[in-house]
Amino acid sequence: MNRFNILCTFLFISIFIIGFVTPVSGHAVYMDVTQNVEIEVFGYHSETDIFSNENIVVYAIDENGEELLYIEDTLDEDGLYTFTPKDGYEEYRIKIYDDWGHQEEATINVKEGGTSPGSSQLSTPIAVFAGFGYLIGLAGVGMLISARRKNN
Repeated sequence: MNRFNILCTFLFISIFIIGFVTPVSGHAVYMDVTQNVEIEVFGYHSETDIFSNENIVVYAIDENGEELLYIEDTLDEDGLYTFTPKDGYEEYRIKIYDDWGHQEEATINVKEGGTSPGSSQLSTPIAVFAGFGYLIGLAGVGMLISARRKNN
């Protein structure tokens, strides 16, 4: 077989396999924040993969926008963490993260009762295309190195 046939076969098999792959978001981290008397944080990767025993940092934000470290702890086995708001502070920035670099942030205002995401996540289709772009770039670098070695 010549190189063109091998390349065509490889591309056909790759496209065929990609068509049967289900989208996964195992590297994204999500956080739900619920507020009653206490503030409850729930961290997860997906609906079935809980962000358990990972790090949580809570910053209390004053009227000037300055952040004060309020809590540094870990989520429990169920991915939950509950804390009581500090007197005199209405706004908090909550960050959950693991040792691999996965993280999520949210800001909550106790008085207004709202949360706003602190970091933007790519939607699944965009993340898939970004991943393919990254892999194609790596393949291109590998082919460039291979071609240079052949010429020397």
